[in-house]
Order: sequence, then C-alpha cells, then structure tokens
Amino acid sequence: MYKIFLHISCITILEICFFFYYIGPLETDIFYSYIRRIIKEPLKHLDKTLDKWNINRRQFIEEIYTETENDNFEKQLAVDRDDGKNQREKDNKELFYTTIEYWSFILLFSFFLFLCQYIYFYRNLKHNKSVEIVHNEFIENGMISGNNYRKYSIDEEELEAQIEEAKKKNFIYVCVKTSTHYIIFGISIITFQYLFFQYVVFEYKPLSIEEIKYFVYQYLIKNE
Repeated sequence: MYKIFLHISCITILEICFFFYYIGPLETDIFYSYIRRIIKEPLKHLDKTLDKWNINRRQFIEEIYTETENDNFEKQLAVDRDDGKNQREKDNKELFYTTIEYWSFILLFSFFLFLCQYIYFYRNLKHNKSVEIVHNEFIENGMISGNNYRKYSIDEEELEAQIEEAKKKNFIYVCVKTSTHYIIFGISIITFQYLFFQYVVFEYKPLSIEEIKYFVYQYLIKNE
C-alpha cells in the first residue's frame, strides 16, 4: 500500500515544481501577449478620437489612471509596478511553500504505511520461524516421526483438488488486491488534481494590476 502513496508523492512533486518553475512564468508571458493583442486593435482608431478631444495618448492615460495631476506620473507608475511585482512574487512564493508543506504530509503518510507494513511482515516472519523451530524440535526429540508425520491424511486426488482451490483463491486475491490498488491510486490522483487546481493554480498570480497598468502605459506611449 505504501508504494501507491510513494508513487503519488513522486508524481505530485514533479507537477508542483513544473507548475511553479515553468507554467507560472509562462502564464506571465501569455498574459502580456493577450493584453498586447487586446489593445492593439483599438489603437487604430484611438488617435482620431483623441484628436477630437484635443489630447494626446499620454494625457489620456494619465486621466484614466489618476484623478490628480502628477508631474512624476510615469515614475510613480514604475514604482507601483515594482511594488506590485514584488508583492506578487512574495505571494506566489508563500503559495509554493504552503503547497510543499501539504505535499510533505503525503510523503510522511507513505513512510508511516511503510513502517506499519514492515513491522507487520517482520512479526509474521518471526512468528513463522518460531513455529518452524518448535516443529523441528519435536521431530528431533522423537516426539513426531519426521518420515511418517503428515498434518493431513489425504489421497493424491484430494491433494490436487486443494492445490487447485488454493490457486483459484490466490488468483482472486491478486485480482482484488491489484484492482483495489489501482482504484486507490486513481482516486488519489483525481483528488490531488482537484485540490491542486482549486487552491494552487487558481490562486497563483501571473500579473499584478500595477504591472498591467505600467505595461499598457508603456505600450501606448511606445506606439504613439
């Protein structure tokens, strides 16, 4: 059983690292590309509209972003962008650490199951060895004849029937055990995926509002 959760812990840590170190930064670039595409089309008609209002793009952006005049508007936008980026990265880092903490519970649970299974098999092995030692002592002391001792007195046909029955039970046991393992594995993976998307992917911040505002401002001014 412990192997199931050990496999899950290996798969999940790969997905966590892949998301935070590759998919997350890639989302930032994708968001920038979408913003660029969104504002690219209206730019064709923006200048004509602004000419009617007798203002340029810089004045237009300043009127949208602030209600008061600010001589250092662009500088303030850059400061806000840096603050927003730092806060976003801080939040994402905390989210990553929190995810690793919850993932560690899966690993600890796997280790706990390993210990339980190891102790169980160790005790069974020790018990079987004790029974075998006692049995050998009985034979060596002459209390049981080693040549004539048989636990059951059965003929050859009955022995074959019992062997076949044991094989059938063992086959059913293996099928049930394997099916149970796959079901537990599948349910665990689905549960992890749901929790991962619900509380990690949707909580991840690819961009802050301050970064978007500065990008839009720079894009409009640059393409003026």
